[in-house]
Amino acid sequence: MALTRVNVQSAQSKGTRPVTPVMAKAKLLYVEDNDANWDIALLLLKGSYELTRARTAREVIETVSQSEFDIILMDIELAGSDLDGIELTRLLRGRLDSLPEFAASFKPIETPIIFVTAYTARYKDAELKAYGGDAVVHKPVNPDELTGAIWKILNDHRVATIAAQKSQLEAEKAAREIQQRAFQEIQTAHEKLSEELRIRKEVEGELEAIRDELQEAGLKLKEAQKLATYGELLASIAHEINTPLSGGDVSAKLLKSQIDEIESTFASLLGEDESEEAQKVAAFFREKFEKARESTQVVQLSYSKLKDISDALRMGSRKSVGVVSGVDLNQVVEQSLVLAAGRIRVFDPEVVLGNLPEISCQPNYLGQVVINLLTNAADAMLEHCEKEGLNQGEQNLRIETRAETFEGKKGVSLVLEDSGPGVPKAIRDKIFESFFTTKPHGVGTGLGLAISAKIIRDHHGVFEVNDSAALGGAKFRFWLPTSQPMNTPD
Repeated sequence: MALTRVNVQSAQSKGTRPVTPVMAKAKLLYVEDNDANWDIALLLLKGSYELTRARTAREVIETVSQSEFDIILMDIELAGSDLDGIELTRLLRGRLDSLPEFAASFKPIETPIIFVTAYTARYKDAELKAYGGDAVVHKPVNPDELTGAIWKILNDHRVATIAAQKSQLEAEKAAREIQQRAFQEIQTAHEKLSEELRIRKEVEGELEAIRDELQEAGLKLKEAQKLATYGELLASIAHEINTPLSGGDVSAKLLKSQIDEIESTFASLLGEDESEEAQKVAAFFREKFEKARESTQVVQLSYSKLKDISDALRMGSRKSVGVVSGVDLNQVVEQSLVLAAGRIRVFDPEVVLGNLPEISCQPNYLGQVVINLLTNAADAMLEHCEKEGLNQGEQNLRIETRAETFEGKKGVSLVLEDSGPGVPKAIRDKIFESFFTTKPHGVGTGLGLAISAKIIRDHHGVFEVNDSAALGGAKFRFWLPTSQPMNTPD
């Protein structure tokens, strides 16, 4: 506590002003009767989230009736409470048969719930989710597991609401140009059709041909109108998401700068104290500062990826950057592993990076392919574990890169293998089709592999799926030439 007071006084003496956060913190309600567990939660989460505590079911009902929360962390055993954590969860979800008097007028909520429990032997994860939970974190709490579960819930349930501000000059101009070209095509097609119809009606025996051409022209008119609408929508969406993306990127950079400043201040407070206790404290906080920097790196990489997608939308869903020379596929893989870390960390992936030649490609698009393969493998293994009752920590994920010649052409290849259920031969051709998915309704879009396959084809590469002889699951492989021809991928 003395160290905390020194930090505050030092900051005040230097005239440092607190920085107002750019984005509001997510609000978490922690239902926990144990003070020690609450203190641990404050230590782990207070800096990143706005925490509220409730000890009993009555406090929970009163609190959620007055405020909205992004996530509820739910303990099962609640001393002094009318209901335990499971009964309270069923009440919040509207599944409790008999309502207590204090909740007689309570309306069910859909706020995501994460069970934080030590009753691993008594309750299975699937059982807790059936009661209404969205995720389960086991005690003693692993900080990475807890923050990872919170991040995943926020990522899955927070959908940015895009305001319909179509009056922006750039978006309007781009939309008008697309719409004008479309209507000019419509007018030209209509005039041509009318002229041909007038001429053909003068010729006996050609009525059938005229009917066919009318039908074809009508289809083209509808398609042109649809393209005009899509063009306006894409331009508007791209413009609107640029503002929050820029704000998030600036916040991430500011956060990294603040971390460096805090670490520097902390080091100066310790001074030249070489005592064992001081060195332990210094080592502890150095590790925390390093983890914080790693988190800001993930945030900045994520914003960079979203910015590329926004640019692609604004340019009419065409490429945001051209082909880049001198790209190291291993660097693309390493960045993708950082971005997908929250989804694949539980499987402790084995990464084997070979000695590769540099290639010409669009690295952002290749990163999209690698991330999609990693997250698909993680989803497949998680679903496999739930169905078969397997331990997630015993599953395997392996990614390897190597230099490889294909049909006489020099290139590089990437192989990703997992220990999941694999891909049945009957659907291996279908998985690369748009909107085909084996995931439950509302989970998968069926576009990830289709887009990935198109990216590889546009890079004049090869994409295939087989069985993994080493791990027993699926084996995805793509190969790319070291150089691209003049017709660059779209």
